[in-house]
Amino acid sequence: MKSILLLLFFVSLSASFTVNAQSLALDDVFGDHMVLQRNYSVPISGTGTPNTTVNLRFVSNNSNHNYETKIDNNGHWRINIEPQKAGGPFDLYVEQTHKSSTENHPNIKINDVYFGDVWLASGQSNMEWKLKWQVNNWEAEVADSNFPLIRFFDVPNVYKSEPQDDLQSANWTLASSDTSSEYSAVAWFFAKHLHTDKNVPIGIIDSTWGGTPAEAWTPLETLLNEPGYKEEAQAYLDEPAKWQATFDDALEEQKAQQQLLNKNPLTDANSEILLSFSKPQATLAGWQKTSLPLTNASSDILWARRAIDIAQSELDAFVKNAKPIELDIGYYSPQTQVFINAKPIKQGEGASKNDPFLIPVNYLKSGENVLMFRTANAWDNRVNIGNINQLKLYNRVNDERRVFAEINDNWAVNNRLEGVVPMPRKYYQASGVLYNAMIHPIEHYPLKGVIWYQGESNVSRASEYESLFTNMIRSWRQKWQQADLPFLFVQLASMHPQRDQPMQSSWAELREAQTKTLKLDNTAMAVIIDAGEAYDIHPRNKQIVGERLYLAAKAVAYGDEVVYSGPSIVKHRVQENEVILHFDSIGDGLMLKGDTLLGFEVAGKDGEYANAQGYIRSDESGNYVVVSSMAVTSPVSVRYAWADNSPANLYNKNGLPAVPFRIGE
Repeated sequence: MKSILLLLFFVSLSASFTVNAQSLALDDVFGDHMVLQRNYSVPISGTGTPNTTVNLRFVSNNSNHNYETKIDNNGHWRINIEPQKAGGPFDLYVEQTHKSSTENHPNIKINDVYFGDVWLASGQSNMEWKLKWQVNNWEAEVADSNFPLIRFFDVPNVYKSEPQDDLQSANWTLASSDTSSEYSAVAWFFAKHLHTDKNVPIGIIDSTWGGTPAEAWTPLETLLNEPGYKEEAQAYLDEPAKWQATFDDALEEQKAQQQLLNKNPLTDANSEILLSFSKPQATLAGWQKTSLPLTNASSDILWARRAIDIAQSELDAFVKNAKPIELDIGYYSPQTQVFINAKPIKQGEGASKNDPFLIPVNYLKSGENVLMFRTANAWDNRVNIGNINQLKLYNRVNDERRVFAEINDNWAVNNRLEGVVPMPRKYYQASGVLYNAMIHPIEHYPLKGVIWYQGESNVSRASEYESLFTNMIRSWRQKWQQADLPFLFVQLASMHPQRDQPMQSSWAELREAQTKTLKLDNTAMAVIIDAGEAYDIHPRNKQIVGERLYLAAKAVAYGDEVVYSGPSIVKHRVQENEVILHFDSIGDGLMLKGDTLLGFEVAGKDGEYANAQGYIRSDESGNYVVVSSMAVTSPVSVRYAWADNSPANLYNKNGLPAVPFRIGE
């Protein structure tokens, strides 16, 4: 009996030894094709069997670096490798040895490692926005993306109530026409400029999530000092397990929502809806007659139906012309499907946001044709289709585009043909949860700097943003133990229709809060007030954003002497009914784009702003702007580009727009 027990003991010990020996692992951010920060002592870390030794070797054609450390009692290890110049490739070998054996256990090999500059790209959807998401000229940009020394690492979208040590898998990819369409467009253009200019490998860690506020990216302990976020942060710190269970429930709600939205009208039970109401002269009991867009947004899954009459002579002409009929829609959500006579129609491959849906001629027939939409809005359950006077059908004759039919009117809609769409609770927007899962696991990975594009989700709380954002930056620098870590961010673009008269603007207030963050050292702001779009919160000109961030990086991170900011207000003085405005960052001088200086407003002591006229003057005292208004005889304050969407057109001669501001009493 004793011998059997001893045998079982040794078998168990052997099995345990084997399992533990195989537990050697690197943290997820370390992998094939990774870029490590040059000229910096980089910590390589992972897990393994306690009480074993980890051996690490960096091997290249002309060097071999060896390191060794012990794994701690919790199974964690870290080795700091000595600073390296830009270059590669290196192979990284990791192995562990047990005290009781000289045998080295299964190795880890990481291939094709380079040293260069690593940048973290973070924020919400405008930083997340991928090249293939209809960025301007995206197909040509993807075709011109074969730069194997630019590498991207995409952090998975996860949120947690407590800081995480690991990511839920990810890998490094080499930039090529096969991979780049999935890259953040802003980060891609930034990286491409840097790589071609500095001639070093560039690594981009993409940690982004659309629709997320700054507080979600901020450590909870930092938020304890922010009055507007303190209570929520404390609640998560007090009961993390309870909140994680709540988060998990919300994820199940999201799955249920997606299951309903993703039903295929061509194959699922919904096909009965499509086929039934695509019939000419279908009975439309329960449908509401209306025009598109709807005066008030609908909810849930909205079906819209319209008949389009095509005469036989018109159809014959279409067939003879042999070109698709083009359908312009205007605004529509990503959850929109379009059908003609129960057949799906799509935008062509590589369609930009303004490109039409293409209806094959053989989908059409003489007489009544039925156009149908199935659409929902997973974001906020506010469903609409189109812009006023934009829903149109076109045909092309000898490449001339002609309006065949305007179709904003005579629609029937119904949002009760399918079930109510569940709206998941958006806990990924909660305080600290993205920092915990998407920043904390990588904060020991040394960086050259951070590029950040976020703010839209904080517009409703603009007054709190300066303190929140400033302290978020400070906390990241502290976590990375890089006190002077360059932090470059994008100011909000223009949004919403322009207004003729001055008015309050939460977007302008958020931009002002972003500008005030520049009081931190080693920060810079890319102003893109001239790159927005009235009806699209996601401007597709990401090239200009990447380029302006690159200019900021040259100055702040690389110390190059370069003009990287547009004119920024320094001081003002009142002279009778005029206000004299002085700027720095004027580069080669001030200029306006257009015939008339736009975007300025002045106010007297009553605080009532009026549109101002102005001009640029140059004399012995410098290059400055003079503004005034006939409606304000004694001005005391001035605003510039103070609107959600301003026609502001002051630049420096280096092509960079002036920074929006307000100054005075």
